[in-house]
Amino acid sequence: MQIEWMYGLLGGGLIGMSGALYLLTNGKIMDVSTILAGVLDRSGRATLFERLAFLAGLILVPGVFTSVVTPQEPFLQASPMLVAVAGGMVGLGARLSMITRIGIGQISFDQLQFKIILAVILFLVTAFATFYMVQNEMYKV
Repeated sequence: MQIEWMYGLLGGGLIGMSGALYLLTNGKIMDVSTILAGVLDRSGRATLFERLAFLAGLILVPGVFTSVVTPQEPFLQASPMLVAVAGGMVGLGARLSMITRIGIGQISFDQLQFKIILAVILFLVTAFATFYMVQNEMYKV
């Protein structure tokens, strides 16, 4: 019986639980872009240890997991550099467009303004269109 789908379920559950724990302990929504930005621009000096611990866990936990569980060979159609650049662009775009958190299945707004709602709609339309094009081989990544 194949159980590979359970890894995704487990990972999603861990992300959800860690986000809930972060919210309960800090009163803030977990947002990697803001946490990293606070370290880089030194605006988060008061919570520097907390931010560094979060980022260290973000980097180290996958390594610990793969040492316990034999991972499958990743199926990645794009180059790792392209994926890293795309992730950075998403974080930068979220900061610039005032969408404060874009998570898996979760979008939170500081203010319900027309431009923020429009930005979310454009983000989702672009994501769906890109997925459709890649799935139907209209565009090769």
